[in-house]
Amino acid sequence: MMVQGKGTRKVNVRDIAAGSFFVCAGAAFILNATKTLDFGNATQMGPGYFPVLLAGILCFLGLAIALQAFRSEWSSVGVIPWRAAFLVGLAPITFATALEPLGLLPALLISIFLASLSSRKVSLGMAVLITVVLTTFCVVIFSYALGLPIPLIGPTILDGAN
Repeated sequence: MMVQGKGTRKVNVRDIAAGSFFVCAGAAFILNATKTLDFGNATQMGPGYFPVLLAGILCFLGLAIALQAFRSEWSSVGVIPWRAAFLVGLAPITFATALEPLGLLPALLISIFLASLSSRKVSLGMAVLITVVLTTFCVVIFSYALGLPIPLIGPTILDGAN
């Protein structure tokens, strides 16, 4: 969509949309963190300090992107890849809901497989390969290297096996 400002000036609607999204997301995280977490100060940081700092940077970058829209060439929003938006959005939700009952391994397998199917260019075989490689990498990093206390196989699967 082409939007013209004063005179013959054109505005990049894509950049305005992206920048606005970043500003809104950052503002939402700042509001949530300041209401629910102790902020602290620079010498004694509370649990809300780092999220607020990152969200502030996100807001700043979003504002910079939106302001850049007035200096760049025009481009339309274009076709929205709904399949990708849905599957990439569904993947972390699936991971979060499957982690406790199923365990780390199945939650990773399901969520990575969903996210890898978001591209039409990725075949089913490639999606399986991506899923196996990334799941192996995540299990090695989070379970063995970092030693996070998350069971690989959750109680729902273990109880069902007995």
